[in-house]
Amino acid sequence: MYRSILSNAWLVAAACLLAAGCKEEGQPRQRLVSEAEMDALKQDIQKTVERNRSRKCPRAVLRGEPLDGPAADDILAVVEGAADTRACLNELKEHNDLLDEAHSYPRGQVPTGFPYRLNRTAKPQPEAPEQLLALERACEPIVQRIQKATRHPDACSPFLPGLRGQPSLISAVRAMRVASVKARRLVAKGETEQGFELLLDVVRFSQDLCRGGASLLETMVAATGVASALAVLEHSLNRPEPIDAARLAQIDDELAALIVTHVHPAEYLRGEVEAMSIEYLADDRRARGKQGEHPALKTAGVDVRDDIALSHMAMHELGEEVLSGCKPSDPPIRCTGHIRKLAARYAENKEDHETVKTLLKSALSKDKTIPIRRRIIDILKSMAAPAHDRYLVRDGQIRFQLAALRLHAAYRRLAESSKTCPELAAFDAPPLSERRTDPYSGEAVRIEQLGPGKFVLRSPVPLGKQGGENAEPAMFIDCPYR
Repeated sequence: MYRSILSNAWLVAAACLLAAGCKEEGQPRQRLVSEAEMDALKQDIQKTVERNRSRKCPRAVLRGEPLDGPAADDILAVVEGAADTRACLNELKEHNDLLDEAHSYPRGQVPTGFPYRLNRTAKPQPEAPEQLLALERACEPIVQRIQKATRHPDACSPFLPGLRGQPSLISAVRAMRVASVKARRLVAKGETEQGFELLLDVVRFSQDLCRGGASLLETMVAATGVASALAVLEHSLNRPEPIDAARLAQIDDELAALIVTHVHPAEYLRGEVEAMSIEYLADDRRARGKQGEHPALKTAGVDVRDDIALSHMAMHELGEEVLSGCKPSDPPIRCTGHIRKLAARYAENKEDHETVKTLLKSALSKDKTIPIRRRIIDILKSMAAPAHDRYLVRDGQIRFQLAALRLHAAYRRLAESSKTCPELAAFDAPPLSERRTDPYSGEAVRIEQLGPGKFVLRSPVPLGKQGGENAEPAMFIDCPYR
């Protein structure tokens, strides 16, 4: 996957075409962006990098004594490897299929008596094969690093724009998955304290992976990785064996903390805008290194650095429009609605080919440079209208699942206290009613009773694919005291 509104080669080429019709090589190149403007753009980008380098991301640890220093080194050890984690990363790469098979059923397979849903279901814990146990042993250092990372109170992602090159984040997904598989085995063995704590640490690690303003790429990787922990949490809360009331209270409290500290869309959308700016600076340096030439634009009639700058200006303006309607105080669903309206507006006003042809007939005379430049930027913006709503919806699924799991933990605590299964009406009274708010929409989680002690928890707003409720995410409660 890649960022959807970054300056791509086709956008740069479009800037060239719209600006001058791509004059033949050897003809004079008309400058559309002055060196002073370009220097100002780069200075702003450098300031962004410096802010990210000194950024702090305080958040409370889930439990225990906080560790000194930021979480970045421990996160990097999981993603990029360190002396104690490289062997595990190699094993995870080699045995990825085994890990996926051990974790969950194929999509659509659910416990008997429950409907199809979008999110996958964790398998019951069988007798673990030796190969899987060997993988767990090899990956103990990486599991420890995940848990250690969550104990730092300063938890900015090390992948904030400008801090380092873009890594392959698949290792983070595999690491979260192997930690979830281990936690499932611990809970199945009756070691519920260690198992549940590890699962909640995986959730916190996924949040910290994109905390502080990482881009959409890190945010979606985190959503992919944490899916395993959420599935195992649900499976473990439905275990037939008793769960200690104190353990359920701890799960309730820590899920509440995770919901509050989940990264807001305004934060990762800002990171996406900043990542676009960093891309511009890298493109400009590459262009300067080739004396104004670019492999894809050798016949451009406009200086390639102008092409890059115009694309950057368009993408930056578009990013600012995205952020203008998504504030940290807004419910996430409002951000999704704003982006959808923005995309619809640009789609409605998208320039057609005839308009472009008309513009291409305009000469780049001195008195027309500024209005034509403005028109070029506007057209580039319409060509790259944001389609971020699907990312925010995916993040909304995670938010809903966290709230549903907290509601599940509170329900299971009531069930444990009476050794019976509370009926549907229990969800309308405290303490369950106090936990029904969906953090994505602000509305109450919908609850459907399938039978005694069997419930389906659904989002109050659409968060899935077209095709009705069964294409939506859902969480299951299967009370053992029926």
